[in-house]
Amino acid sequence: MPDMNFPVQWIIGREDKIAGADKVLQQTKLANVNFVSMYNDCSHMSMLEQPAELIKDLASFGQYCYKRKVTDEVAQ
Repeated sequence: MPDMNFPVQWIIGREDKIAGADKVLQQTKLANVNFVSMYNDCSHMSMLEQPAELIKDLASFGQYCYKRKVTDEVAQ
């Protein structure tokens, strides 16, 4: 799987008991391009616990993906 040809966004809550941070961090090696955000004082519901940070990180990831898509289309 390390040859995945698309970016992956990882939002990790340091206090997450459902998807433990250590286990999720191991998975961040599966893709070539990763955006990894680790939120302190957050568990599994970042959209409720850290909404401003989540919006900022998702916007940044979306901009990267859009820019990459446009660049790829121009190259074709």
